[in-house]
Formats: sequence, structure tokens, C-alpha cells
Amino acid sequence: MPKFTLLVGLLLILSGKSLACSCETRSKVKEEMEQAEYVVYGKVLDVTFVPGYYFHELITKDSSEIHKEDQPPNAEFLKATFVITHTFKGKSELDTITVYTDESERSCGVAFQAGEEYVIYGWSREYLVERYNHIWHPLEEPEEIGSIWTNLCTRTTKEVRSELAQLEAYFTENRTTQVERYRSTISLTENRILFWNVKNPVEFVGPAKYDSLTILVNGGEFYSTGSSTGYIIPTKKEMRSIKVDVIGFLNGQKESLLAFDYKVLRLPDPSIYIGNFDLTSDLNRLNDQSLFQEFRFTARYDYTTNYLIGITDCNFSIKKWTIQVGKQEIVGSNKADYDQLFIAITNAKKGTEIRFQSFEIAGPDGAMRTIDVNTTYLKKGKKNEVIKRNFWSLSPSE
Repeated sequence: MPKFTLLVGLLLILSGKSLACSCETRSKVKEEMEQAEYVVYGKVLDVTFVPGYYFHELITKDSSEIHKEDQPPNAEFLKATFVITHTFKGKSELDTITVYTDESERSCGVAFQAGEEYVIYGWSREYLVERYNHIWHPLEEPEEIGSIWTNLCTRTTKEVRSELAQLEAYFTENRTTQVERYRSTISLTENRILFWNVKNPVEFVGPAKYDSLTILVNGGEFYSTGSSTGYIIPTKKEMRSIKVDVIGFLNGQKESLLAFDYKVLRLPDPSIYIGNFDLTSDLNRLNDQSLFQEFRFTARYDYTTNYLIGITDCNFSIKKWTIQVGKQEIVGSNKADYDQLFIAITNAKKGTEIRFQSFEIAGPDGAMRTIDVNTTYLKKGKKNEVIKRNFWSLSPSE
């Protein structure tokens, strides 16, 4: 394990003073590969911070012996959710793992950022024993946990192109075919998932010796947008998985660098909004003016879902909606129907139930779906009380 000044890290935690991380000379790839338990390449999905006593609960058999009040008050660590694209060393049956490091670069922590790719060199049990055995109380038999620890003094880096090239050179020199000669990142969702009949972004690279690279898709189509980018569209409706081949061309000859399978899923249902408000949220905390001034329904993903799916053209259109105002049911699809609904709401008495029932929408995949919302809002204003409405530029057919 690469050595760093552990005492500095402990003093930082115990005293709260800002001391700089001190590492010995960075190890070469060969040394790091021999020392590390895990070497993985992939992408960070999200980053949070956890208190120090959290790890005692993970690595001691009897958590009742843990006393939070006995822990150093400033102990905090960074926790990153990491999607593995390829494992160079170590055994893991999971596509998504947890990576821990110290809270800041001053204490030799890695400043992981969501959405960034990294090559990570790390340890599990050995590092936990060394990190904690001399701090709060001795550890007898730490439990195995599904996580990796790393720090600044390893070769962990987000300079992935350079590091992958050095890893490839290492495996080539050692006459092993363990390294997969590619990099593939498809969307920002779970590893190896594609969405049916939409453009799934893909990025790939290969050894410099090849003149060009491309992707072959069995059960779908690949469209190139650059020398190492493009998108895949799974097209067969009943297909639950799809085979993708990364192909390298050299002097007119092609070579299959890698073949792998992806799950094929339908896009998840979006949320229905009126203006900026999700119809499944607590609408009754609002008043009439706030809720109805942006009087138009839209179907879309929230920020988190959109980020995780990673599809850029996720545009849904609402084809029909059903809203009940008191005893009057209004079915609409265009500008005239919006006007009729708005008049019905304005004319309703205070306390009238306005029930947002169902919405029929078309997705970017061409699939029609019905979303049952069934949310009720109680009108706050009196009958015929003015609600100022911002008019949208709707065509008569909308």
C-alpha cells in the first residue's frame, strides 16, 4: 500500500487544524498493480459526506460497543457512488460500488466529482484496519464490506486516457490479455443499460495502433458523430438485451476488440407538471394564483432522473388530458380546451375539488402511454375571483 503520513491525517481530525497531505514518491503502474487490492475504471454518480463513527458500525461485529460521543468531533469522510466500466484487478460481482476517501485533499482525500470518470486504486479490509486500529478502539475481526478505500497517495486519477494507456502497456509487457482495450460510457445510468428506440450516447476509444474504430450493433443501429463518439438506437421491440461489438480497423483489416451485452429497457414514465409544479407533489400548499398562472401541462423528467438516464432528446408531448372540476369532467388536448378548463376553474366555488386524473402522452421512443395522476387540489379563492394567467404561444392544435 502506498504510504502517506497517517499521523498528519489523524492530527487533522483530532485537532481540526489544516495540515497538508504528505506522500512519498508516486508508485509506478507495476508497483501499484502489485500492491492494490482493486483497480477499477468507471464513473462517479454522486458524492456525499459521512461521519467517522459510521465506519465503526460497518467494520465491528458488535455495534453496541460504539459510542458516538467518544469519536473525534471533526471526523468526516467522502463517500462516492461509482459505476464500474471495467475491473483490472479485484473481484466484484457488482456494477455499482461505494468508494470512500478522507474528506479533503489536506488529509490525503481524493476530491471526487459527480459525472467524472476515474481510474481508482484501492483497498478494503487492510486499509480499514490500518486506518482505524490505532484511533478510537481496537478492531478484532472487521467484517468484509462491499466498498473500496483510496487516497491521494495512490495512482487514483481522473486523467483516464493517460492511465488507461499505461495500464494497457503494463498488461502488454506482462503478456496478459486481462485489460480490455476500450472505454465505453453509455448514458449516466446503471452500467450496461440502453433505452429502446432513442439515441443512447456512447463514447469509445481503443489502442492508438488502429486507423479507426466503430461499433456494430446486433438488434439496433449505431450512428457516428465523431471519431470516438456516436449513439446507439435499439430498434427491436421485444428484445430485452442487445449485443454490441467494438471494432478496430488496421490497414483495411478489422479486428473485434470487445463484445458485450446491454440490457434494453423502455424509458421510465416522466412526471406531469402544471407550470413548474409536479402534479404528484403537495399542491394544496399553494394558492390559486401560484398554481394556475403558468397554465400549461408538460411531461418531463426531474433533474435527477434526467441526469441518470443521460438521454439528451427526452421530449414528451401530451396528447390528451382528463381533469375534473367539481362534477364537471373536461377532456382536452388543445388551446380551446385549456381555455375551457381555465374558465371552469375560475367559475368554481371556494373549496371545489379540482382533480387531475390522467394524461396520455407520446415519448421520444414513439411509444404512447397513459399516466394516472389522480391528485386533488382544493380551490382557495372565491367564485369568479380573478386569476392572472400567463398565456403560452399555443397553436390551435396544441
